[in-house]
Amino acid sequence: MNLRVAVMLLFMRMPLMAFAQQDTSIQKGSYLYYGQPLIEDNAMLMEEAFNQETGKHQFIFNYFRSGDATAYTFTHEIPLGNHLHQISYSIPFGVLQHEDYSTSGWDDILITYRPMIADKYDWALFIPGVSIVVPTGNTTRGIGNGGWGILASIAMTKRFSQTITTHYNMNGSWVPRAMLYMSSQNGDAAGVRHQYRSGMLGASVVWHCRPQLNLMMENQCFFSARVKAEGTFERNVQYILNPGVRFALHHKKTQFVPAIGIPISFVDGALEQVGVFLYLSVETSRY
Repeated sequence: MNLRVAVMLLFMRMPLMAFAQQDTSIQKGSYLYYGQPLIEDNAMLMEEAFNQETGKHQFIFNYFRSGDATAYTFTHEIPLGNHLHQISYSIPFGVLQHEDYSTSGWDDILITYRPMIADKYDWALFIPGVSIVVPTGNTTRGIGNGGWGILASIAMTKRFSQTITTHYNMNGSWVPRAMLYMSSQNGDAAGVRHQYRSGMLGASVVWHCRPQLNLMMENQCFFSARVKAEGTFERNVQYILNPGVRFALHHKKTQFVPAIGIPISFVDGALEQVGVFLYLSVETSRY
């Protein structure tokens, strides 16, 4: 698995209700119709359609290892007044180790804004998002895109019973002037500007088998295309299946949710690698 996909997995990282009075009656089939679960905003690879509530901040630490790629990411989610608006930032660090060389460094930072369109009182929760890709990675080391970019996303959450919750994702990113470094004839690194595009479709199911213990299965399919130095397109399709488990611990006004997953990746239909994903969420409240 390449480092770019490893880091993307860790980002994996004006609402309509603002113009009208929100209907807070619990509708049949809505999220709250089945009660409030103890664990809800703690997926590993997927994005759930939840924003942080007033006074709550979430800090997420991720570790992902697959083949020769290792990625660490820290994410901080911040409500803007209430749950209708949220900003977050994700800071990744990548390590790539081959037999003949190794590299490491900070990857591109992601700054995200998410307005909530439909919440727990509706049939399904729905949140679009827009992210700015900040080129903080060192492309000479093979880390980062080397150019500013944008990522647009959609997250939907639908609950079917007290024990079953599903999540659905779609996103697309575009870096119009990414930088690709290649070795020249004299051995020096030569930078080539190119266009980089990628997309993702994902779905997951969570089984609330116990109030403090959930089993989950996440599925993601990545599509990427970039212009190579000779002007041809390089396309890649990668599918990732991630079975996992998470549980919750509470101390006063803080919730700790550790989780572990076993991501299994396929490239163009063939098994590529089996990795490990470690997750820790710390959610605190001022009230």
